[in-house]
Amino acid sequence: MFMANIRGGFTAKADELAAVLHENGVDIACVTETFLNNSVPSEVLDIPGYIIHRNDRKDGRWCGGVAVLVCHDVPCQRLISLESTDVETLWMLYRWPRMPRCLSHVVVGAVYNPPSANDRKMTMHILNCLDTATREHPHAGIVVLGDFNRLRDAALTSYPLKQVVKEPTRKTAILDKIYTNMMNWYDRPVVLPNVGRSDHRAVIMSPSATAKWEHGQNIMVAKRSQDLNGKAMLAHALQNLDWTPLFNMQSCDDMVECFYSTITNLLDHHLPILTVRQYWTNKPWITDHF
Repeated sequence: MFMANIRGGFTAKADELAAVLHENGVDIACVTETFLNNSVPSEVLDIPGYIIHRNDRKDGRWCGGVAVLVCHDVPCQRLISLESTDVETLWMLYRWPRMPRCLSHVVVGAVYNPPSANDRKMTMHILNCLDTATREHPHAGIVVLGDFNRLRDAALTSYPLKQVVKEPTRKTAILDKIYTNMMNWYDRPVVLPNVGRSDHRAVIMSPSATAKWEHGQNIMVAKRSQDLNGKAMLAHALQNLDWTPLFNMQSCDDMVECFYSTITNLLDHHLPILTVRQYWTNKPWITDHF
């Protein structure tokens, strides 16, 4: 993961940006303040080996804009439905073949929050996007990165996400940040020199070579049999059951005890409780029949 606020001149800085990306083997790069608009076709921004996704300012204002460059062999899907005209963000969904069970996808959010922006609006937008993405992919990892300026991040860190950039990126301030829930999967971000004449330094976060995750295991669980033949026999037994002794009882407590003991005995006979082996992360509703 790489991010840089290039403060305009994307076309003039494309060669230097390409050199940085290739030199560091970057898979996904977030670029803020691209200063692009509809008059600049994506073809002139081409960086060999990368696919560019843009979200330019469309209200006529100068500056701003965000772009994400994805290495051509990285399976990434743009989540256009999460984008809004009110804020400058761009969302990607990454899934590599044979991802670990505890991390099914990675949601990447590229953010540019201008100094004069409405912090509450940006925060609510980010949280809503994360809620939408994780509802569909509950085991997704999250990486939200970009230029946040002075955005109050209490709501993001309570999500919970952790801000992992610890060195200044513009003078003595940390304006370019990375919020993630995958701290154990990546090394500590490294602050690089600025791209071109930008006054923001770039940041790169690389996967950890020593990342460890909890390996799953099989567990033994007690479940009642769901055999279809047993269910049919149970239904037949209930239809032919003589409840006369129950109706002849005088005590309500005796009736209740008779009813439950009769039903339990029939269940144990036709659909006995079995001990089965299943994977520890399996959901209760995931059955062989399902």
